[in-house]
Amino acid sequence: MVRLSLTKAVDARPNRRGSVWQIADSGQRGRRSDNTEPTSAAIYVKRDMAPDGFTEYRAMRKQGGRAFVLWADPDRKQMFARVVTRTAARRAPATYEVLGAAGESAGTIVREPGPRGGRMRTRWTVTPTGAKPLVGYKGQRGWWFVWLLLLPIQLVIGALIIVALFVGAVATAT
Repeated sequence: MVRLSLTKAVDARPNRRGSVWQIADSGQRGRRSDNTEPTSAAIYVKRDMAPDGFTEYRAMRKQGGRAFVLWADPDRKQMFARVVTRTAARRAPATYEVLGAAGESAGTIVREPGPRGGRMRTRWTVTPTGAKPLVGYKGQRGWWFVWLLLLPIQLVIGALIIVALFVGAVATAT
């Protein structure tokens, strides 16, 4: 299993169009691994928007759209790929197309938001051109189970906070 981490790129200069992020293989985080393959090189992620287009980009994101460029170097001179939104609607599945450096289709990505169709977690399906689809889910099943077990306690704490705020507001008004 490959685990990727997304961190702010420290070796890339930011500009007015947002931060630059770095995707790299995070390995097994302290776990012993028999994998002798070398880790992959870092890929740098940057939003794909016009210099003054943040309001349009934010509106697109609210509808589930995404647009970003993956760079092979921190100076953003050699493009690796571009991700563009094909279809997106609020609370509905969205489809993104991955274009290679020359503009050729490298595959598609489908994001199905949860809870939907009996699933609690968001599902991502990546289909590389000419290959079998890869499916991933947001979060880990065990932690979702822990969250469901703690949900009643969280609801009680939330109700107590609301009551305390209400009682405090009434006490200061009198």
